[in-house]
Amino acid sequence: MIRIILAFDEQDISMGSFNRGCLESYQEYFGDNDERVTIIKSAQLNELNIKFQTDGKQPFIFTAYSHGNQNGELHSINGVYLSTTVNNTLFTKTFVYTVSCHSGKKLGEELVNNGCTTFFGYKTVYQYWDGYVCFPECANFGFFLFIEGQRSNDIYNEMITKYNDCIDKTYQENYLVASLLRDNRDALIHLGEDVNVNSLFD
Repeated sequence: MIRIILAFDEQDISMGSFNRGCLESYQEYFGDNDERVTIIKSAQLNELNIKFQTDGKQPFIFTAYSHGNQNGELHSINGVYLSTTVNNTLFTKTFVYTVSCHSGKKLGEELVNNGCTTFFGYKTVYQYWDGYVCFPECANFGFFLFIEGQRSNDIYNEMITKYNDCIDKTYQENYLVASLLRDNRDALIHLGEDVNVNSLFD
């Protein structure tokens, strides 16, 4: 059975409202009774719980919406839960989809080197602006395409197209918002194999 782990730091002071909005979209998509999905929120988002949820349970799909830094660390209000040295060997045969600053700079490569099948993330700061639905729409877009069966190489290209469409729509209204979307588009990174959800769980 497909297993999906959603990690959201929805209580973070700065980006908590953005993460909550993205999580609500995920919950609407999956509904309340989808046995495939485990949601880890801020209170439980820590190193030990990630180990508990992932160790020996591959393959799975893992999504992380939280802060990241240039050292390759993803952290919540409880500290680092995934990094180049923390839980980095537990993601073999997995699809990892992150919406976190700098996640694609060091962490993605480290995970792929340790057997992660496919990784999506951002190699610089991830930009957002509360109140503009284009940010959560673009953030979530690739994950939903994967669940619906598209291959990861195609997903990357469609995410770029999605960003371009949103940039074009907002450029005249708010140039700053369009420039932040452009930053995210240029920071998007895809590493690893070209897979779809069916081949991951074969």
